[in-house]
Amino acid sequence: ATPFNEGDLVVAEAFVDEGPTMKRFRPRAQGRASRINKRTSHITVIVKSTEKKNGGTR
Repeated sequence: ATPFNEGDLVVAEAFVDEGPTMKRFRPRAQGRASRINKRTSHITVIVKSTEKKNGGTR
């Protein structure tokens, strides 16, 4: 495990996937119940370190 400097890290990739759905019920009129889906998500962020390049400026 190489220690990274926080200032040298950049986001290489970021994506969101579907997570588990929690199923809940809400009371409705006439004694009925309707289902409510409480959706969740998995957030993935991949970071990489930047190599400092010397002498590339004008």
